[in-house]
Amino acid sequence: MYITLFFLTVYTGMRRGEILGLRWGDIDFDLKELKVILTANWTRSGLVIQRPKTNDSIRRVKLFQMIIDDLLERYEQIQSYKVEYGDVYEDNDLVCCYPTGGYIKPKNVSLRVWTYLSENQA
Repeated sequence: MYITLFFLTVYTGMRRGEILGLRWGDIDFDLKELKVILTANWTRSGLVIQRPKTNDSIRRVKLFQMIIDDLLERYEQIQSYKVEYGDVYEDNDLVCCYPTGGYIKPKNVSLRVWTYLSENQA
């Protein structure tokens, strides 16, 4: 899941919250594009899924074939999680989610990246 998140960040320029709010229904594999229409943000009240702050942030993003291939692999992985976790699986139609389907807190992504970078310094 973090590989997919990384690829989407690097190759599309999407923001962390936009990626965490991305749903399978937002992706058109035939046109090789996705729609950015939701963001996941952490507030004092908890996790909030909302439209982006500005209308300019709502957009279509073209996808390279490498990203399409990675997304299709991620889709298959999620399908296997649904079988594995059964009724416990929380189906939010998310591309980047925990194995049980739940939303990922944006700060957990940042923490994971910093931990990886600090452990793998050259």
